[in-house]
Amino acid sequence: MAIPEIVETLDVVPEVLREDYEQIAEGDNKGKFQLKIIAGLKKSQQQILAEKKRRDEELEALRRKYDGIEDPQQARDAIARIREIEERKAREEGDFESLKKSMQDGFDKQKQTLEAEITLRDRHIEKYLIESQASAAIAALEGKPVLLMPHIKSQTRVVKDADGFRAEVIDQKSGQVRYNSKGEPMTIRELVEEMAASDDYAPAFRARGEGGSGARRTEGGSTPAIRSKADFKSAKEKAAYIREHGADKYNALPVK
Repeated sequence: MAIPEIVETLDVVPEVLREDYEQIAEGDNKGKFQLKIIAGLKKSQQQILAEKKRRDEELEALRRKYDGIEDPQQARDAIARIREIEERKAREEGDFESLKKSMQDGFDKQKQTLEAEITLRDRHIEKYLIESQASAAIAALEGKPVLLMPHIKSQTRVVKDADGFRAEVIDQKSGQVRYNSKGEPMTIRELVEEMAASDDYAPAFRARGEGGSGARRTEGGSTPAIRSKADFKSAKEKAAYIREHGADKYNALPVK
């Protein structure tokens, strides 16, 4: 036998069940009798729906109020308030802390992966733009890479502009870009040539003995008369020759 939810009179309900009914005080069924448990469920449902509607309206009002604002502090206050409401709602609807931790763990993992990829990319770019050019210039002047490369890296950097990545030679103290005698940005090759001609770095280049006062000079030039690479007496002479004539002409010289 089914138990009716609403009855006109308790006479139709078994006596043992009559205390489970209460009279309806308002609405279309006023004066009738309804199961108490059904009334409680409907009341709870109405309260839940009313609370949800109130919170949704409160959240929407805040969003409209702070939409398009320019004041940073107002924006922070609005975001904090919205976050507070949303977090409170999340806590009531589920395990908020567990969800927050899961999201943070996922974010941290993605961040670590991205940082590792960026570091690896920067190393490849540095190796290509700086180390490859420096290695070629050091080899041309018969220098020692293990001694020179750290000093070259400390005077260079990789930058990104609209055209992509490029290497720059910089002043170690000021961090400003260095320029050659033509007023153009100095190249890594020119930096290595300068180092070869410097008393500080000359020992890192192979020397065949310094030229004496009787060393031959080119007419009006600063380097001895050169017919082959064997004519160079020092790394300084080699660097001076390259600065004056260019690396292509140096490479074209016979070995002996």
